[in-house]
Amino acid sequence: MIAIYERKTQEHPREWEPLHHRKDFRVRFSVRSPGIKLGKRGGNYRAPRYPRHLIPQKGDKVIPGSIVDLVCDTYQPIYLEKVIGFDFWGWNDLTFIARPVFWFGKLAKVVLVGVRYEDRHLLQPQIASVSPVVVARSFQLI
Repeated sequence: MIAIYERKTQEHPREWEPLHHRKDFRVRFSVRSPGIKLGKRGGNYRAPRYPRHLIPQKGDKVIPGSIVDLVCDTYQPIYLEKVIGFDFWGWNDLTFIARPVFWFGKLAKVVLVGVRYEDRHLLQPQIASVSPVVVARSFQLI
């Protein structure tokens, strides 16, 4: 899953105020898979889709207390190691990293990338390159 939050403004980045407002950011681009297979042997069963309010979609605002909200507050990358609570067995747990993008020294975008918890090794190159703030666990809050 990938989501890019951008400022919704027509001004040139040089004219932006130094302090930003979360309300200025919206999801501009979002790609996600519709579901995750249950089981380890490739069965035909599919997990229910994640709740709509948890996975960002185009046009969504920044949710207070979310990982993107933390990036907006700290201006630092955040690594959310484990998001739990989607099923009893933990097969659909997720891992996320959110990285700020600056233009002319001002926060312009936040890039959110998420994978299944068991595939978290795929994020290791990004984690190694930016040394993010690590948040160990969250219950259904991305």
